Amino acid sequence: MSIKRFVLEFIVFVSGAVVMVLELVGSRILAPHVGTSLIVWTSLIGIILGSLSLGYFWGGRLADQNPRYKVLSFILLLSGVITGAVALLQSPILTLIDRTIRDLRMGSTVATLLLFAPPSVLLGMVSPYAVKLRLTNIGLAGSTAGNLYAISTVGSIVGTFLAGFVLISSLGSTKILWLLALTLVALALLALLLEGSSPKPLALLFFGIFTLPPLWGLYRSTHSRIIDVDTQYNRVIIAERQDFRTGRAIRTLTTGIDATQAAMYLDGSEDLVLEYERFFDLVEHFNPRFRGYCHPALDAGSSSCENASSMNNSWIPASAGMTEKGRALMVGGAAYSYPKYFLKTYPEAFMDVVEIDPGMTALARRYFNLTDDPRLTIYHEDGRTFLNRTEKRYDAILLDAFHSSNSIPYQLTTKEAVQRMYGMLNDGGVVFSNIIASLAGTTGKFLQAEYRTYLEVFPYVLIVPVQDPADAARIQNVMVIAIKSPAKPSLVSADPELNGYLSHLWPRRLPYMPILTDDFAPVDQYTIGLITELR
Repeated sequence: MSIKRFVLEFIVFVSGAVVMVLELVGSRILAPHVGTSLIVWTSLIGIILGSLSLGYFWGGRLADQNPRYKVLSFILLLSGVITGAVALLQSPILTLIDRTIRDLRMGSTVATLLLFAPPSVLLGMVSPYAVKLRLTNIGLAGSTAGNLYAISTVGSIVGTFLAGFVLISSLGSTKILWLLALTLVALALLALLLEGSSPKPLALLFFGIFTLPPLWGLYRSTHSRIIDVDTQYNRVIIAERQDFRTGRAIRTLTTGIDATQAAMYLDGSEDLVLEYERFFDLVEHFNPRFRGYCHPALDAGSSSCENASSMNNSWIPASAGMTEKGRALMVGGAAYSYPKYFLKTYPEAFMDVVEIDPGMTALARRYFNLTDDPRLTIYHEDGRTFLNRTEKRYDAILLDAFHSSNSIPYQLTTKEAVQRMYGMLNDGGVVFSNIIASLAGTTGKFLQAEYRTYLEVFPYVLIVPVQDPADAARIQNVMVIAIKSPAKPSLVSADPELNGYLSHLWPRRLPYMPILTDDFAPVDQYTIGLITELR
């Protein structure tokens, strides 16, 4: 009896762990198709909790009829088979949902129902069924149920940390699903042994059905030109294709819905592939320190400006002894395309990059030619915590951080974050924030709110649509440029390339939206229409 007791408790513990691993892996599987926004997490958590509740109900009803370990074994076996089926069928199911359901809420809900509700219902049946098997004295019903549900919850806690700290970044989503399937079939074998039945049929299933597919998947991933890996923070897909504009071969990185976060030419060129990144060069127009100029009024007392011949309000060449011509901060590294370009373009400037995901930096080193440079400093932490803690000062802050759903992490969008950036800037400094939105309509709500938020803090805020400056309804990259200077900025450049970028300036103010604050920042709600349009 004691052996059965501990084996049953082990089954309950592991089943609880599987539930949470499945939920966390589910977020990675859904991410390339529906993103990882609050909307998606709401669907995932809500559906899985509902499925577990249904499983508790059905498991309890089934246990009251004729509790046997053989039935528990079948429940575990079926949950393992279905989990293996999810590993096999996830791609065609999600592709079908992409093509047929545009609404993000409906798409994420249907995807979760089809992929993760069935195994969650079966896993929910385990604990109440185990309670009935374990119950020998009705007077101890409360403590028996409490003990087993506590063991299941502890298993869920262990599964959460195991998935978040180890499995996802080590194995990847599909391999974890196969591991969960194998684990559940192994638990079914244990339950069948407790019944005293022969485990041979299950053993054949274990080594047959659940061994060949993972090996085939391993072979395919080894011989594929597409790299699909999970880091601690992202599911990252790296692929090679032809650039539709130039016809040149490129390598791309994506973590989201049909969106390329970064790209690199494969012919050795360090030219920027993505059009919006070139607009960051406007930093040298609004703050010429990056080209070796100083402002007598703003840089009074600086040794680099000692040779200034006048104290007017124009930028002049800095003295030859100037050792640092501009320091920039970039929030969001991804494949480090722009930081590499920046260091080459401004050979005496410095850049700090804040990238929350060290796995992303490792991929950039391996696949995107990122190398160490004394003028480049990388910080692996959340962008907002860096803003809150750093005492460094900058001449430019470039924001290019996104969730996989094409929305900026809300903590970087609020008035408090903007105030912190304003305080970090030297006089004459500038903030560039890359946003994907339209300028009008429901797909422009977030941009309009962010524009209003920057106007609360900075004296001058400009809007620069990247792809089409005349189409307010088009969803595109839009640069929000905020300038820390009492003087009205010049909107014309002697440089033809920069002048071309400046010609994209939006001439009017955007519609009014409430400002974003740490207390109220409904970024996911503002961007849901945008994400739906991009699907």
